[in-house]
Amino acid sequence: MKSDNYFRNALKYKMQEKKIRQKDIADALSFRGTQLSEYLSEKRGFSEHRKELLSAFLGLTYIEMLLLGKKIVEGGSLDFFNSEIKNKQTEDSLYLKEILEETKWLNESLVADLERKKEDIQELRNEKDELKKEIEQLNLELGEYKTKFKKDAS
Repeated sequence: MKSDNYFRNALKYKMQEKKIRQKDIADALSFRGTQLSEYLSEKRGFSEHRKELLSAFLGLTYIEMLLLGKKIVEGGSLDFFNSEIKNKQTEDSLYLKEILEETKWLNESLVADLERKKEDIQELRNEKDELKKEIEQLNLELGEYKTKFKKDAS
């Protein structure tokens, strides 16, 4: 698909231009480590939503990324394009950046909440084990009392 090829080339170009590593993007956008690598090496595709997130992360709109990629693939001059892009921040890019920040915060919050819940579960398991031991001890003591009571009764 031409648009995918355009986007992929623009992504590689902007990553190199901005000296951004795949790991930086994957961490910021909560991608699995291999997903971006597989996309860049044409082993997998990305949804339009992911491409929009990547574009926003790089400070461009999805359409701007496609136009940049088209210029790269077709061998056009990037000087005019780059100066135009650098001179403007579109509302879409700003909006997507806000969504990205909110998503990142929400993701961090959910991860922290999950960690707390794991700790709570472990505490409950420990309490359960302690209660089992107490019940076993009480059953032993009860057995001893029953034996003693039977001896005393006979």
